[in-house]
Amino acid sequence: MNIKENIYYIVRNYVKKYLTGNLGEVVEDEDKLVCYVEYNKSKKINGTETFSCFGINERNEELAKSYNLNKPIYYVFSDLDEFIKPINIFGYNCNVYIKDCEFYRGLHVRVVGGKCSIEATDIRALHNLMLSAHELVLQDLYLNNEYWYSTNLNLHISANDILKIDGCTIGSENRRLNINLASGNELIINGSTITGDTVNCKAKSICYSGNSVINREKPMRRVLEK
Repeated sequence: MNIKENIYYIVRNYVKKYLTGNLGEVVEDEDKLVCYVEYNKSKKINGTETFSCFGINERNEELAKSYNLNKPIYYVFSDLDEFIKPINIFGYNCNVYIKDCEFYRGLHVRVVGGKCSIEATDIRALHNLMLSAHELVLQDLYLNNEYWYSTNLNLHISANDILKIDGCTIGSENRRLNINLASGNELIINGSTITGDTVNCKAKSICYSGNSVINREKPMRRVLEK
């Protein structure tokens, strides 16, 4: 490798870090970039610890193409249990995967133009919590309010396309919680227990498996959109 090529690959590695916001180690696959997010890379925005995750977009597309890095970007939050403060995760035109994490003081996730998957994760506090993405998958998720005692707790889980809830426990009988589940297309609830004062479901298609349980104090509002 000559000096020019060597400089190119050194700069290319810096560009990978730049494209992923310097949030952690970047591993390049043939068809994607995977950023393994580090706990201490959050920034305080409006008093809340925030991770801002961006994919290739109009601002960085030319740079990405010039270094052959114009690929989908995946952000992975894995085996993190140090979240003792409320956490915001914002994603734009990327995919976010959260696995084997614990959030002791709540979690807000909003992914615009991408997929979000939350797996084998505990969220032990919430206050007007929101999880949203173009496509949202919740699997083996434990989500309950263990710290807030307000009577005005709201949980909003939504997807523009498909919302899938698989093997999850959401809410409990002794905690006041209003749950809103919405999908622009399909809502799938499989092997899950969902408990709240109110549970509202809105989608074009709603599918429950036989072993799912929905407990609520007030009648469930179930809306099928046209």
